[in-house]
Amino acid sequence: MVRHYLNLARIENGELRPVPTHVELLEEVVAPVLETADLELAAKGMKVTNTISPEIALQADRNMVREIFENLVGNAIKYGRAGGAILVAAEPDDTMVRIRVRNDGEGIPTERLPQLFQKFTRIEGTEGAKRQRGTGLGLFITRNIVEAHGGRIEARSEPGAWAEFVFTLPRWAQTNASPSL
Repeated sequence: MVRHYLNLARIENGELRPVPTHVELLEEVVAPVLETADLELAAKGMKVTNTISPEIALQADRNMVREIFENLVGNAIKYGRAGGAILVAAEPDDTMVRIRVRNDGEGIPTERLPQLFQKFTRIEGTEGAKRQRGTGLGLFITRNIVEAHGGRIEARSEPGAWAEFVFTLPRWAQTNASPSL
C-alpha cells in the first residue's frame, strides 16, 4: 500500500520516468512474479498457463514492468474464480510486445470498464470487490507505467466468465545493443 502511495506521488509530480534497459520478460519479470504468487495461487486452487517465450525481451524499466505484472497477476488472483485459470501471454511485433493477463472469474461489468484505470477506483457492486481490500490505485499506476513506456493498456471482459488486460511495451531491438569491443 505504501508503494502505491509513493508511486501516486511520483505520477502526480511528473516524476514517473522509466529508465529503459534490456529486460528478459520471462526470466526477469514474469517467472519471479509468478513464483512469489505461488502460495496465493495454491490457496485458491488456481492454475497459471504461461506461454511467454524466453526469447522475448523488452526495452523497459525492469522494476516498473515488474510492478505492472505484480498488479495484474495480483488482481487476477484476487478477483479470479477459485479453481480457475490465469493466462499470461506475449506476442512480439516489429517494435512492441503485446502482453495479456486473463483470469476466469466474475469479470467486469461492461459499463464499468471505462472507469477501471481512474485513481481510487474500485468496482463496487461486484462480488470480488466486496471481499477484497485495496487502495484502488493499482490499475491507475499500471496505466501510467505502461503509458510512460509509450504503450497502451485496455481491459476486456465477459461478465460472469473472464477478465483480461492487454497492454503493449517496447520490444528490445538488436540495434539497441551496445557495440562489442
